[in-house]
Amino acid sequence: MPIKLWRRPDAVNGNWYVTGFLYVWRDGRKCKVTVKRESTGTADKDEAEAILLQIAARYQRANFDNQETPATVADLAVAYIEGREQTRYLEPIIKRLGHYEVNRLTQAIVDKEGRLAYPGVVPATLRRQWHGPLKAICNYSKVALPIDRPPDGAATTDFVTPAQMDAMILHAATSRRGSPWQAALLEALIGGGSRIGETLLLDTSDLNMDYATLRFRAENTKANRERTVKLPARTMAALSRLPNLREAGKLFRARGGNPYVVRKDSGAKMAFIRNAAEAAGVKDFNPHMIRHGFATWRLDQTKDYMGVRQAGGWGSIKLLERYAHVAPGIGDEARKYGWDWEAKSAEAVQVAEPEEKNAG
Repeated sequence: MPIKLWRRPDAVNGNWYVTGFLYVWRDGRKCKVTVKRESTGTADKDEAEAILLQIAARYQRANFDNQETPATVADLAVAYIEGREQTRYLEPIIKRLGHYEVNRLTQAIVDKEGRLAYPGVVPATLRRQWHGPLKAICNYSKVALPIDRPPDGAATTDFVTPAQMDAMILHAATSRRGSPWQAALLEALIGGGSRIGETLLLDTSDLNMDYATLRFRAENTKANRERTVKLPARTMAALSRLPNLREAGKLFRARGGNPYVVRKDSGAKMAFIRNAAEAAGVKDFNPHMIRHGFATWRLDQTKDYMGVRQAGGWGSIKLLERYAHVAPGIGDEARKYGWDWEAKSAEAVQVAEPEEKNAG
């Protein structure tokens, strides 16, 4: 059987093992190599999958006759995993391109293998899940890879309005299946413009109540860069009511009080957010619409491109412009609901009272 993870059926919580076979290339020939059963030393499947990739790359390296053979894609992938602890999208790359010497990769090879790895997807998906990660592992090892990525599709994700976000938060706060953390999490997402995954990885020590900031640590961010975000008073008021502020551990918890299970860059299953969006009447909801909302509202309110870019962790103004939609006046609307990134103090923020519906 091809190389895979294995665990005894009766060992529900036992360590995972790597077993099976893989193909390597020797003198231009494809050869089948048996992988001796080897323990990953962990019962966590995500960690075990990362170790499986490292073991596969080790077999690839060990089966070259010439030890001076130029680096392969698998070699660079292992260095990238070990240096940044990221494995997202790398398994298909190692599986299809791992045996290739990097200096022998061509545009035709990369494009062909990408289509085989992700059949039927649009070019934007290949750009994100194939060409982009491949370039990232090469850049990490400072190896030039002169290939072009497919054209980037036009940004189509819409954004939530202040009224919709307010309704979502109200639904989360009053739901029978809610928790003290759900509404506060939504407040943090819109107030700080952060991704769901990196927000769930926040510790209580990352919230500074004195300076109204959240610190996103480098190891928990997509770009591996630490950033500190100033929060509006409404968001701070919501976070100040969390029951675990004086405890060590994760800032946001699931309903039972336990931390969410989340992988870096991957987020977590957040059914309550989708339920809140449905209750608020948000059509075709995508969680990224909250991040688009942050960029759109705050940029319209402050006109501070650099400040918004740094707060959201975007690498360039051009990337920010994909998130910030043109919506004149929406910054003032957000301010009426209490999301004011220019207010000097909590007293400066006034939350608008909901309008009464006409009886007739």
